[in-house]
Amino acid sequence: MDIIKRNFFKILRCGALNDKQPIEPMSQYKWTKLIKLAMINGVEAIVAKSFSRYLADNDDAIPVQIAYTFIDSQKKSATSSVIEVPEAQLSNFLLNKKLTGIRLSETDEQGKPSETIVTLNIIIYNINQILSIGVDLNMMLCLGKYLRMAADKIDGTKLRNWLKSLHIQRMAQIEADILVSFLGFEEEEVPFFTHSSKGAEKILMHSVDTMGSSGRHDDITFGQNRAGFLHNDTHAVGHKICRAISYMRYSPIEASSNLIKKFAISLSKIEE
Repeated sequence: MDIIKRNFFKILRCGALNDKQPIEPMSQYKWTKLIKLAMINGVEAIVAKSFSRYLADNDDAIPVQIAYTFIDSQKKSATSSVIEVPEAQLSNFLLNKKLTGIRLSETDEQGKPSETIVTLNIIIYNINQILSIGVDLNMMLCLGKYLRMAADKIDGTKLRNWLKSLHIQRMAQIEADILVSFLGFEEEEVPFFTHSSKGAEKILMHSVDTMGSSGRHDDITFGQNRAGFLHNDTHAVGHKICRAISYMRYSPIEASSNLIKKFAISLSKIEE
């Protein structure tokens, strides 16, 4: 991992997890590249918060002019660092039915889910993001913050059993490895960590570098010409198929179901 990314993850740890680490000196050009990484990955608010803390501590590792300029730009854009996680669903019908049953069994009389269920929801939301667009750094940091906030209330054994029963334990392990290897977590802090995932670094680095690239967020779109024949964006279709294939080794059921679901949704939107 190059110096830009090493500093990038240290800055994210400081801004999101209150974990301040020594920054390695870099040229102004490399700081500009780091800021670009922050912008394409949607973590500007976290980076601005981190810059403010380093400046408040009189830490001169970050060029003052660059830091103040970036902080000021974020004040003008009023970017929020608060992340709300909607209820995540699995793409496979049968597994999603099982997930619904798990949620119902872990909800109290007031309808409030347990901390373990909330953790499961964030993990599944992250899996959906990874399968669709890649690693969402905001959501990974959201998972990290919640794990530390609710650490003593999360039932690790129950969580690991759920992940196994839903056939997503290997996808979840990618998230666990990112937290441990790149965001400063101890293995004991991540209740669903079982072993290092060899592919986690490759997946994360590819996501960080390409999150803002053209075609990254393209949906599979189908159209119909006057003769009644279907046509589609072959680039987007190829991209989605290759992405699904690359995750078959981690979760074949969910990766294939996710792709089929995207095709089904796209076909349902064809204008007659």
